[in-house]
Amino acid sequence: KQPSRRTLFEMERECAIAWNMTGNPDPSMFCGNEFLDSTVAFPNGTVVSLIHTEYPGDRYDNCPGSISSSLGYPTCWTVTIGLAISYDWGSTWQHIRKPPHHLVAAVP
Repeated sequence: KQPSRRTLFEMERECAIAWNMTGNPDPSMFCGNEFLDSTVAFPNGTVVSLIHTEYPGDRYDNCPGSISSSLGYPTCWTVTIGLAISYDWGSTWQHIRKPPHHLVAAVP
């Protein structure tokens, strides 16, 4: 669906969910709590987006043995950046490659 040429004040909002986090409890997949960020649209309807991914190990009950999960953030928390793509102006999304190969950046 191609965007209309209406002004921002004339547009109608559609609130259907187009992306829902993967919520994978395996930290090596880099797809825990995911949020789309920094989208770029191309004239053919393809849209790419960075994915801000937070991995709260305490919430996934996956903190290392020496770290108590009761300590929570920031002791058992990581943040990474992935990449997603849409071929229909952002109506549906998928990882650009199967996790963990969608990873763009991570803190060592």
